[in-house]
Amino acid sequence: MKKIKVKINTERCIGCAGCIILAPQIFEYNDNAKTRIKLKYRCGGDENVGIISEKELIDLIKKIASLCPTYSIKIEEIN
Repeated sequence: MKKIKVKINTERCIGCAGCIILAPQIFEYNDNAKTRIKLKYRCGGDENVGIISEKELIDLIKKIASLCPTYSIKIEEIN
C-alpha cells in the first residue's frame, strides 16, 4: 500500500487555514495559530509530521501541498 509522509514547516506557515478548511480530518491549529497534524495521523509524536495511507486523502494532501501559499507542506512517498 502506498503511503505519504507529510511535513509542516511551522516557521514558514502563516496560518491561512487553507489546509484546515480542505482537510479538517488531518489538519488543525496548534497553540500558535499554525497548522499541525491531528493526533490520529502523527508520526512519532511529532505534531508536524504525519503518515497518510488512505488513497483519497493522499490525493487531497497532494493538492493541498501544491496550493499552500508559503509551500509549508511537503510530502514524500514512502513504503
